[in-house]
Amino acid sequence: MIAGDLVTGRVADHPAGFRFYVYAYFDPRKSVDVPVYIGKGASGNGRHGSVSRALRHWRVKSHNPILQNTINVLRRLDMEPVIRIVGWFSSEDAAFDCERDLISEFGRLSSGGSLFNLTDGGDGATGHIKSAEAIAKIRVALTGRKFSAERRRRISEALCGRTFSVELRAKWSTQRKGRQLSEECKEKLRKKALQRGSSYVTEELREKLRCAAIGVPKRPETIEKLRLAMIGNQHSCGQIQSAETREKRRRALLGQKRTPEARERIRLAAIKRWRQNTLALSDFS
Repeated sequence: MIAGDLVTGRVADHPAGFRFYVYAYFDPRKSVDVPVYIGKGASGNGRHGSVSRALRHWRVKSHNPILQNTINVLRRLDMEPVIRIVGWFSSEDAAFDCERDLISEFGRLSSGGSLFNLTDGGDGATGHIKSAEAIAKIRVALTGRKFSAERRRRISEALCGRTFSVELRAKWSTQRKGRQLSEECKEKLRKKALQRGSSYVTEELREKLRCAAIGVPKRPETIEKLRLAMIGNQHSCGQIQSAETREKRRRALLGQKRTPEARERIRLAAIKRWRQNTLALSDFS
């Protein structure tokens, strides 16, 4: 029997210094002592955490057609495969050696064994960087590709509950700060937003965005952009707003705290408008 940590979902971070692991799949209809597939993975920040590779066969799709057929049958029977982490290793070579030894011990189907593996193991490509030409070919092949409702559901379930480390979030934040989108990219985003329409932003989402923005100070650059955008804006002059619009504006302003400087600017702007309106009325009379 293969001993190891049972994988029932998202597993905690890998042991310190041990990045690589070997995992085994078992068919619950047959035996939980004899594996049907042996694989090797490397921990990282994938969608399934440290054991992204081990769970991908079940949660998304397996590259092994025999294993995928077995998984499809288990799904139809409302069953799940048993997945175990056989061991963690500090080097990839040690993980490959363990993978080869287990495949040799239990044997492949083609040689009368129990494993669905198509090779004898040790042929992974951790850290492989694809060339620009290969990336372009993959992009063309995936363009316009549509997943079935069942696969979209599985992908959605696999992505739910993801958590990312503080270091990874800090890295993403650093990479995105000051990033300028090209005009072409902005136009694509604008067209996508128009296609989705207003139904994409639900009332629940609007409420979450409103609550998240309460009390968050705006950056000086944002304040300046808003100020310049509002110069000469006469949208409210002579217009009677509906009760719904007034209620939306009232809710949007709830809980906002203005600085003394902002309140002083608003006061001076109101005095200025009052003087302009007074002069306009006097000239008219």
